[in-house]
Amino acid sequence: MVSHDTRKRIIYYETYRTDIEQLLANDQERQGVRTRLNLRPVKLIHVGLSYAKRYQVNSDNQSDNVSVYVGHSSLPKIGGRASLSLNFNQSSYLKSKVVSLRYSREIIPRKLNMDFYAGYVNYSYVERPIDSNQQYAGASFLYNMRNKTLLIGLG
Repeated sequence: MVSHDTRKRIIYYETYRTDIEQLLANDQERQGVRTRLNLRPVKLIHVGLSYAKRYQVNSDNQSDNVSVYVGHSSLPKIGGRASLSLNFNQSSYLKSKVVSLRYSREIIPRKLNMDFYAGYVNYSYVERPIDSNQQYAGASFLYNMRNKTLLIGLG
């Protein structure tokens, strides 16, 4: 998959704009290219790699983003799905590294699902010698009350 987008000044005809719409309206021309490769080397293993580049005519807000993930859709013995993802981003003012791990499993078939996730994030500011390291973990439960009704609980 490969895509390209070009954004130029956006003109709104309505009188009420949200903060986001106001920011987009004042944004200069920005372009980007994104490519993604998804593979399934063996039956239950999924691997992906993506690269995205954003740039502006005046060289502001340029960024390069690389993501890699590996997932297993049916873990032996314990069941469920697991994935590991890595993300590296570099812009003119910030470098970031993100590592995340996720485990999902159906507890009650077609009724209750659970998700556990954890990750590590490192931000390095280019013009300042400041690094920010963060760890996070969480869980979520999804209960399907009826065919089209979901109840989500986050922990």
